[in-house]
Amino acid sequence: TIEPGVTIYATNALYSGHGFVVYGALIARGTQTEPIRITNRLEHLSEWGMMQFEDSSDDQNCILEYCELTNGSGVRIDSASPTISWCKIIGTGGGYGIEVSGSAETKPLITHTQIDNWVVGIRISKSSPLIDYCLLGMGNGVAISFHGPEGNPRVRFSDIYSIAGGEDAVLDARQNFWGTEALEQIERNEGQLGKKIVDCSDPLVTPHWDINWATGEAVWVEVESESWGEVKSKFE
Repeated sequence: TIEPGVTIYATNALYSGHGFVVYGALIARGTQTEPIRITNRLEHLSEWGMMQFEDSSDDQNCILEYCELTNGSGVRIDSASPTISWCKIIGTGGGYGIEVSGSAETKPLITHTQIDNWVVGIRISKSSPLIDYCLLGMGNGVAISFHGPEGNPRVRFSDIYSIAGGEDAVLDARQNFWGTEALEQIERNEGQLGKKIVDCSDPLVTPHWDINWATGEAVWVEVESESWGEVKSKFE
């Protein structure tokens, strides 16, 4: 257990390899006024390693709450289902903020968390994370990258500034804000590695999605189901 208000200065990954590897339980529960901070003592030697949850970890007792992870290599979740809430995971411009892999039964819960300044904010591979009320900032090259047909990942009520996916991947990403209210910019996904936003639900079941704008109003987007839903230029 890590108590509220604790600051941990981790060793640079060049010398230590991983930062934290969790094989059992880790409860790091800070508060809004006393967050837990994990960082590097020497800012010029960034990337102290990562917080890694292995498949043997105790999911019910793996909790990061009101934690600030900075100058590190992010969080890796390998066939585990921890809960991450009210956290800040801020990178140094490279790597993944959170990487989730495993199987359809890998279901970490990530809520109310800011993930910024990474090449990819959240990378999802063959897993089913539940991501709600997160800020996937403009400092990320790609906010969410998802790969593989296995799993059922879901993103809700989050601010998303770019998204990319493999042809065989499906991500349910309804009810999110995409960084702009200009529909033509959303269609082109301007400035985000040339990627278009793709429909993120099964076209055979749900042939369109809704997007919540800053006004809270829903806008229905018509998609091309034969191409796994690249957004058309026709909006209702």
